[in-house]
Amino acid sequence: MKLEGQVQMDGKYAGGHIKPENKAAERIDHRLKKCQNMKRLCVLALREKNGSGFDRTFTRIVREEQGEAAWATVRDHVSRYATVVTDEHPSYADLAGLN
Repeated sequence: MKLEGQVQMDGKYAGGHIKPENKAAERIDHRLKKCQNMKRLCVLALREKNGSGFDRTFTRIVREEQGEAAWATVRDHVSRYATVVTDEHPSYADLAGLN
């Protein structure tokens, strides 16, 4: 399946929630890779907006929202003539200027 037109891309993390400690002095920064439990996954979504009223969505589950996973998803499922729209997440910077 190749998405065409304008394709919106974003990731959503799910699973692996660790309840934080109550005292601020004892809290661990779970955003750090060494403090994560590796059960957390990212659902990478591509949403086609082609103007004809027919929209399609493609999702892929990846370990992290990183440049290689984003690039592979776009390469495999987006037409080379489509316009990819993303947020400002740093992993999407590699997609700028792809043909």
